[in-house]
Amino acid sequence: MNSLKSILRLRIVLVALLMPCLGFSQGENPISIDFPGGSLSKFVETVRADNDTALNIIDLEKLDPVLPAFSFQNQYPEAIINALSAILEPQGYFLVRPSSDMAILSKKDLQNSKEGFAAFQLGHKLRGPTSINDVTAAIQAACEFSGRDSKTLRFKFHPGTKMLFVVGPQITIDHIVRQVIASLPDRIL
Repeated sequence: MNSLKSILRLRIVLVALLMPCLGFSQGENPISIDFPGGSLSKFVETVRADNDTALNIIDLEKLDPVLPAFSFQNQYPEAIINALSAILEPQGYFLVRPSSDMAILSKKDLQNSKEGFAAFQLGHKLRGPTSINDVTAAIQAACEFSGRDSKTLRFKFHPGTKMLFVVGPQITIDHIVRQVIASLPDRIL
């Protein structure tokens, strides 16, 4: 249990620290909070009471999931929403962000999650030291780091065309696989 808490804290810190580096917009008023843990609605109330900022999390379905204890110092709403997403996703929730300071909470429908397929041309990325095993290992590491089960993905590589075919949950393909492959450097001879 302590390792799970450590992982969650690390994910929160990493997301919050990387937000400015990744070019996300930063509102006028940063948020600082030492949250003892509790419901999402309690978190939102605490932020609104202790900070002069707009952070809106709309819970239309009245799900009100429980959050662990954590703290933020001088973070902007967008970074906090991303960190909350990292906490809530393993619990089966997700946040849809229509703007940088607002999110809508929803419950994942795990039984009806859509299976997806994608094909990636890797010819320009596999020259040099990078192998297909490196690519699939990077995808699996990203899945594990983000709390997704990498075993739900199936890979098939076609050497003649240097195409990688991926089958698995569409959300994992869209949010993890595409980002990892796009991040691979192009190898031009």
